Amino acid sequence: NIFDWDEIVFDAHATGHCLSFLRAPKALYETIGIGPLGQNAKEISEILLNSDITKYYLVTIPEELPTVESLEFYKQIKTEFGLDMNIIMN
Repeated sequence: NIFDWDEIVFDAHATGHCLSFLRAPKALYETIGIGPLGQNAKEISEILLNSDITKYYLVTIPEELPTVESLEFYKQIKTEFGLDMNIIMN
């Protein structure tokens, strides 16, 4: 089993960079499609988008701009990837 850990916490970059991080494996797989790199990209994408394996927590601070940006990011992630996130106000 490749999942020999309890949890891994990944502190992601700003919202725009995080979107690129989530889009990259799928784009690579769709571009290459075959061979080891294409297969690895497909597996990474499947893991990142599998809600049984990967959980996302969006952490923001109680100020207007970060909160608005976080809510917009949440909506985009939900729409584009079908992912649900827990939102934490720090």
